[in-house]
Amino acid sequence: MDTLTTEFFRNRMTGGRAFIATAFRVLAGLTFVATGFMKLSGPAFFAEAFGSMGIPSSFVTILLLGLLEFVGGLMLLAGLGTRLAALGLSIVMIGASIVNALLFLVALPVTIVLFGFMVYLLWAGPGAFAVDNRLAGRFTRAAHQAG
Repeated sequence: MDTLTTEFFRNRMTGGRAFIATAFRVLAGLTFVATGFMKLSGPAFFAEAFGSMGIPSSFVTILLLGLLEFVGGLMLLAGLGTRLAALGLSIVMIGASIVNALLFLVALPVTIVLFGFMVYLLWAGPGAFAVDNRLAGRFTRAAHQAG
């Protein structure tokens, strides 16, 4: 369990390269907070808009999607549970990319880039200035003290 916990919080990038992950994390976080907020602010509008494009959706689906994007974006901004947030948001971006490829081609590059950011964060970790880094230090110290 200690290895899994340590790996969950670990940064693969150190030094100046850690800022790449930080930049991806913050840019994606801002984007997801904004899109999540829009969905949470007007779920009926988005449910109707998605329905008019032939996408089966409901008020509750839009609320859940908006909540996932908003909370996931906040997690990315803080660097808290970065890999968990990136996993959930990468799944959302797969769905969004499929929808955009079929119905809204102009938005496809954005969803592909965001998906790429999420895959990178899953691999690299949170980068610099992340809460995950403090948590990693705590788990590492606790594992060494217990061992």
